[in-house]
Amino acid sequence: MMNNKNKISLFVIENNNNDTIETYVNEYASLMFLLKDKLFLDDFGACGGVGRCATCIVDIKGIKGDSNRRI
Repeated sequence: MMNNKNKISLFVIENNNNDTIETYVNEYASLMFLLKDKLFLDDFGACGGVGRCATCIVDIKGIKGDSNRRI
């Protein structure tokens, strides 16, 4: 069982839709995989959200806590 120390909460705004996503340290290989899996975004970049083509835009603001942890 995961503890709160390993929990990560993200507030996401996508096309004026607000969502809060919760995950745990090392649950996903990247932020792009997390967003694709949790938000079911249509047309999430030409590469399907794996972060290889730079056609989607992710703007990260307001990081709190240890930003060096892997998602």
